[in-house]
Amino acid sequence: MENAWKTKDVATELGVTQKTIRRWINHFQLKCDVNEKGHYLINEDMHRKLVDIHKQLEAGKTLQMVSPEALEKATQANGRMVSSRQLDDRFSKLLLQIDQLDRKLQGKASEVVEIQMFQHRQEIDELTGELEKLTHRLEYLEKIINEKAEKVVMLQSRAQAMDKSRRKRFANIFSF
Repeated sequence: MENAWKTKDVATELGVTQKTIRRWINHFQLKCDVNEKGHYLINEDMHRKLVDIHKQLEAGKTLQMVSPEALEKATQANGRMVSSRQLDDRFSKLLLQIDQLDRKLQGKASEVVEIQMFQHRQEIDELTGELEKLTHRLEYLEKIINEKAEKVVMLQSRAQAMDKSRRKRFANIFSF
């Protein structure tokens, strides 16, 4: 006879109450043997289904979201034996796919970095052009300011010279 668990054993293993295990059995209409005292005896197939229910509920599904079809598939998949050679082949294929994905990811990352560097270079060139324009504009404004300052100094000198000549004339008028 295959292994048979009591409700208490499965509940302890899954970290739930015995009542929860009974609710799951009733809700999913799982076929379990009953002993002379009326307690459920859970066989390996039902044990796998209860473990799968627990996993699905732990993953965030509600009791209504756990599908009986998924339980059937889980039971069938768990009951099927796979040779170590098949597992090795599958594992090798998965490793190959992971390597390919990793290479693609590295390629994409390099492309992204290259594009970002190109964009930054364009921005730097634009900023350099703007800086050169501002430098030329500043030099032009400094030249205009210097020219105007020279004119102001020249006008002030003339004004002082005229002021002196006016004083002399004025002084000559009033001097006897």
